[in-house]
Amino acid sequence: MLLVSQMFTLLAGDRADVANFAVLITDGASDNSLMTISEAFHAKRSNIHFIVVGVGKLINDGELFTLANYPYTVNYLFAADPNDLSNITVSALDLVCNSKSFIIEILSICLMLSSSHMSPNWLNSDYINVKIF
Repeated sequence: MLLVSQMFTLLAGDRADVANFAVLITDGASDNSLMTISEAFHAKRSNIHFIVVGVGKLINDGELFTLANYPYTVNYLFAADPNDLSNITVSALDLVCNSKSFIIEILSICLMLSSSHMSPNWLNSDYINVKIF
């Protein structure tokens, strides 16, 4: 409920006329799959669109497909390792902006990182790049 109750709120800068996207980047499976899926469904009912990025070999594809918005084949992206994330940036931008050449104004983009297996150096440098985006 963190997305609905704290991140995508008027107090946090959310606007009713702007689409809400949550980009989940993870390199593993959740600790509580049922609760994670339940929270994602709650957020989707609140019109938060999920783009899910799985990184590496330790991910749970079934769980991530469930978290991603339909169609899953479009809203689920995969990177074999953190170094491959730059290869899927265009796909993620296209999903959020609906066009590679025209950027739609979107203020509410949430980036949640599950970094239990990612190095701190990758996390810091790429987080800065995502903030710049």
